[in-house]
Amino acid sequence: MAPDRPTRRVLPSPESQNIIVIVPAPGDLAFGDPLPVVVTHHFTGSWQERAFGYPQYQGGAARMEVSDPTICHHCGISQHLYSRIAGLTGGDFEMEVGWAEINHLTTQTSTCKDADEQQVLTVTQQPGAPQKPMCHRAFDLQAASFYSFRVRQCGDPGVYRICFGIWDQNANPPAWRLLRSWSNVARCQDPDGSSNCIFQYFHEMASSGTWFDLNGGPDGLKMRNIRARTAPFTWPLVGDIQSNHWTDEANSPYSMCGDARFYRFRTFHGFQGC
Repeated sequence: MAPDRPTRRVLPSPESQNIIVIVPAPGDLAFGDPLPVVVTHHFTGSWQERAFGYPQYQGGAARMEVSDPTICHHCGISQHLYSRIAGLTGGDFEMEVGWAEINHLTTQTSTCKDADEQQVLTVTQQPGAPQKPMCHRAFDLQAASFYSFRVRQCGDPGVYRICFGIWDQNANPPAWRLLRSWSNVARCQDPDGSSNCIFQYFHEMASSGTWFDLNGGPDGLKMRNIRARTAPFTWPLVGDIQSNHWTDEANSPYSMCGDARFYRFRTFHGFQGC
């Protein structure tokens, strides 16, 4: 399989200038909140654990395909598809960015919407506390399109600030938009300049009943151009580093093909030979 060919679209440099976007306060939808039914989760992608000595970085970025999964709405079954980059600091502070379609909301004040709609999502979580999600509904995602996301250290080494962004191809000129910042809590770069976070790149499928199709096409739901920030303004492709860390769960209704040579993976509903 040939690598992704370059296009005439302006592709993001993960460290380029942000456009500031005003967003509402975080909503109360939390994937960590108890639900009235038992929800089973399945994951595909690149999964790391600090205990196993995996490399640490200062940020993560990837280009994700958005699809229109067959998640049911107002049907009595809790389901979601969440495609994301997740970072975890040495103190177990977690930060996530990506897109999701969700059919279980826990309060009327959530910034997310229970609808057949794909939404930009960021999540923060402190150890022992509930997740703090925020849906950024100013962005109109289109199925069968690709969008780039990043989460990274902001500011000087040692500064406790994390920034979450999406690449806005329609801006003039195209640029990163700042979705959200997380200050005075966590950092991915220590004062001596060393990296402090591990990063995971994966698809999460969850359901309390029947399983849904991903609708990523015959070649699967794709995440590609997987990168990690090793130093300010330095974002190498990291497929080779991640190649031994692919996660493909046994007895799952979903399967994946990890292609480390081209820094991407693909997820399927059902078994698909690579």
